[in-house]
Amino acid sequence: MHHSGTHIVFGLYLLLMLVIGELCARYRVKSLDDYLVAGRRHGVLITSGSIAATVVGAGSTIGAVGGWDVFALGNTVIAWIIMSTTWHFAMQSTAQRILSSRTQKTAKYGCLMASGMLLPLAMLVGLTGMAARVLYPGLLPASGISQGEALPALIKGIMPPLIGGIILGALVAVIMSTCDSILLGASTMFVKDIYQRLLRGTAANHALIRISKWVTLVIGTVAIVSALIAPALIRILEITAAVYCVALFVPIVLGIYWEKANQSGAIAGMATSSFGGVLWRAWGWEQATGIHMLNVSLPLAFVTMVIVCLMGTKE
Repeated sequence: MHHSGTHIVFGLYLLLMLVIGELCARYRVKSLDDYLVAGRRHGVLITSGSIAATVVGAGSTIGAVGGWDVFALGNTVIAWIIMSTTWHFAMQSTAQRILSSRTQKTAKYGCLMASGMLLPLAMLVGLTGMAARVLYPGLLPASGISQGEALPALIKGIMPPLIGGIILGALVAVIMSTCDSILLGASTMFVKDIYQRLLRGTAANHALIRISKWVTLVIGTVAIVSALIAPALIRILEITAAVYCVALFVPIVLGIYWEKANQSGAIAGMATSSFGGVLWRAWGWEQATGIHMLNVSLPLAFVTMVIVCLMGTKE
């Protein structure tokens, strides 16, 4: 009965989300900007809340809470700081939230408010994982699928059905806040950079909205199937960070703040960061040395880009 009450509250929340989504799709989405960036109408409160929720994501709630063992993480802490920083600096999901802001000033203050919201949340995530390890010592260490077991164990074990259902609904909302931004970002890039630019430059607005929805559906379906097939999602996130986020982070930062940065250096830094991090793990050097792949990818990208840019400058 305990779990049934939780599931009922959780189901009602999911139903409410579907109803709100359908109503917004029917009566609020009139243009491509409405669909992709909420018509650029968000104020400071919505902007800050949505950015904070996007940054928290599933890894910080369901996944990461199972992995907080302060005596055993070692250099993984540094790697996860690198992943989190570069991820939200380079990822489309965060940019999508910022682009939904009403003005540049709104986006600036929204980011500042979001950072204030995230500080206590970061502590709570760690405390949640530690509490689960103490209350349920039989939980496996955070590895693969087991790193998602800490928070569900707490919800099932110590919370009443109503609160448990609300928390499950909140977790889904947090996960969706990241997933929908990523899906919309992928849809934006396909429609703007491929469909409009290469295929149909003069397509009507309603056609673009329809294409965006289909792209979102296809990519979302592929993501769900991939998640079911490959349960070690945290490992996939780390590889994604090495190949995509770290590789983009260094060229963006140096491109903005260093006058000698150039295209050749950026491409070289991205390539060495991606291949270097993946090969470091694939060849077993990560396990042999205890140095996380992301702790290799970031300096490798930086050093490579600086060297190539300086060589190009001398020429």
